[in-house]
Amino acid sequence: MDVALLAALPDRLATLRRQAPAQTTRSGAVMAYARPNATAAIMLSAPTALPVPDGATSATARGALAEATGDASLRMLEDAGRRGGAGRRPSELRWRSFIVHDGSATDLLCNRTTLPAARGMVTEIVCVTGVAGRVMTVGLTLTHPRQAEQEAIRLACRFAAEARAGLREAARLQRA
Repeated sequence: MDVALLAALPDRLATLRRQAPAQTTRSGAVMAYARPNATAAIMLSAPTALPVPDGATSATARGALAEATGDASLRMLEDAGRRGGAGRRPSELRWRSFIVHDGSATDLLCNRTTLPAARGMVTEIVCVTGVAGRVMTVGLTLTHPRQAEQEAIRLACRFAAEARAGLREAARLQRA
């Protein structure tokens, strides 16, 4: 069911294009999107036997955000260590939380962080919400010039909101 929901998403969300068919992993179903200087993954999972309520306020959704943020932190710190270069290697990241309200019934709870990179900055954004009885986790990595951080955040928010809307519509059509 999760792979079918992800497969119903458009080939393009925001300005990112689907990279391959949805795949099943141990954690759930995953769909990858990308464009130059940006990669994204949408994961649907059902961590409990009970359906996850829509929105980002459930304990299940908040737990998924904490886990996704921890995974992203480890990956970003490893990447920073491999890149090396001038400056001090970060030992921890500062994450900022925010909520995407876009007029729908399901808000997105998100965390973001930014690190300097060889050519500008790397911003990582993870968002979660309950949708179609599952937890939708969206992770985006964007490389951008220092002055374009707000634009990168807007792109990530638009991508996550379009993914959520697409999954809600796919679930509605599946029930019909």
